[in-house]
Amino acid sequence: MNELTHAVMSDNANRIHRVLTRGSDLHENDDEALYAAVFHGHLNATRALLSAGASVAARDYEIVQLAVENRHKAILTLILRFMSQEQKDEAVICLRNNEVKEELITKSGLIKVKSNRMGGYVFG
Repeated sequence: MNELTHAVMSDNANRIHRVLTRGSDLHENDDEALYAAVFHGHLNATRALLSAGASVAARDYEIVQLAVENRHKAILTLILRFMSQEQKDEAVICLRNNEVKEELITKSGLIKVKSNRMGGYVFG
């Protein structure tokens, strides 16, 4: 675990910013720090990393899947604010391809689902 990921575990945005200022690589190991923040439900760390430029698309949008599976509504809402509509559409495809159950996607209450012309899901 690198220094940035250790800082993420504290969920302290100031500590994360200090580590980044000292030169830690935000994207090391395919945005491992962001993955850890979302996995552990650390909202402050997730916000700090996304604001610093962490990639929402890293690991085929796995952070979206983690937020949905762990029912981290505030984190999912935050992630969605950092995504373009194109990224949201790609994330839905990745969720379905990664076999996240449609029931989880549609009934979790975490994702507002709109139907599109092809009968698929679109983040609202």
